Amino acid sequence: MLYSDFRLNTQMRNELIRQRYALGEGLSDLAREYGISPQRVYQIVHLRRK
Repeated sequence: MLYSDFRLNTQMRNELIRQRYALGEGLSDLAREYGISPQRVYQIVHLRRK
């Protein structure tokens, strides 16, 4: 399933990315599925905004 096919709000998308990364999915795989760069996935996972 490609999540880029759905309209997810950014907050929901980021939470899903964090959950899936915590379950062991890779940055590149998540980036490809959500249509964003691996660098952006890294930021979402590691650099949470307060």
